[in-house]
Amino acid sequence: MTESAQAAARVVETEFKDVRILANTYTGRVFNPLRPDPAVICIEDIAHSSSGMARYFRHTDRLYSTAQHAVILSHLAPIEDALGYLLHDADETYIGDPIAPLKRQTFMAPFRALSDLWIHTVYSVFGANVQNPGLLRSLDEQIRVNEMRDLYKVVPQWALDSVPLPLNGRPIQPWSAWDAETRFLARFHELRNR
Repeated sequence: MTESAQAAARVVETEFKDVRILANTYTGRVFNPLRPDPAVICIEDIAHSSSGMARYFRHTDRLYSTAQHAVILSHLAPIEDALGYLLHDADETYIGDPIAPLKRQTFMAPFRALSDLWIHTVYSVFGANVQNPGLLRSLDEQIRVNEMRDLYKVVPQWALDSVPLPLNGRPIQPWSAWDAETRFLARFHELRNR
């Protein structure tokens, strides 16, 4: 376990030591969101959950899923990191995702640690990694410009003033939940079998 994952585990243990919550996944696994467990992690659960999970709390003109976002980012990644990019939001399957301005607040530190621990666990289950986390963060931020421009009815001024990523010169067109799930799973298997 990496040093940052060990630090995250210590925070989670301290903050949530007496809390026990059980939840169920799409495939019927029972898990405690506060205790990442490799035995409950399943790619079908991640694909299914993230394909119905709306980015931006569904304030977009049409539903745009976390699964589609992850597939697009995985195609922008260096090939050795593509699986890590595809799975970079997989923690949201198990613990959800508050909006970024809220998540950055000091009082959310235990949640961020829990999120890091889930990501570490997911990555270890599937053998994923990201050699350059800074590039992932940068692309994840940059693609927001495309997403805002292409998916919002009223585009925020900051997005109009920013340069979008060159995504083959085409705007993002939201996929159906079924299509997003299917494409996510196909991309996962493509990357695992390379």
